[in-house]
Amino acid sequence: MTHNLQNRAAQAMAAIDAARTPMEKHAARQEGLAAHADLAKQVADDKAMAAFKNAKPENSGGMWNGAPRFIFMVRADGSKPTAAVELPDGNKVVPIQGQVPVPENQVAAMMARGWKRFNDVINDQHTSMRDPARPNA
Repeated sequence: MTHNLQNRAAQAMAAIDAARTPMEKHAARQEGLAAHADLAKQVADDKAMAAFKNAKPENSGGMWNGAPRFIFMVRADGSKPTAAVELPDGNKVVPIQGQVPVPENQVAAMMARGWKRFNDVINDQHTSMRDPARPNA
């Protein structure tokens, strides 16, 4: 593509030199400016593509340097844990407002223990948890 644009620019320069009338000179100059603009755009696109290819990939999931992603879980029966909860790998986690942050790779084991994803409880219309609109009920 760049080679074709360079040829266009060279042809425009030759046309400017060969032009005999002001109208021919003007048309050749306009073609030269158009070729120059296309060539500049192509060079900029090539630089942008090279920068994109050389950039270090980042995860769009909000993770930084491969850090584990946490899923907030609650007890399926609706009770709120007050003490530290033991995870399947043996670590203990302190609940935050009745929710336990669990690494994504341990979610299935916690579900087998009777825990639910917090988002599942919000979206499930048949949950046994009390109505959040009446916190003192």
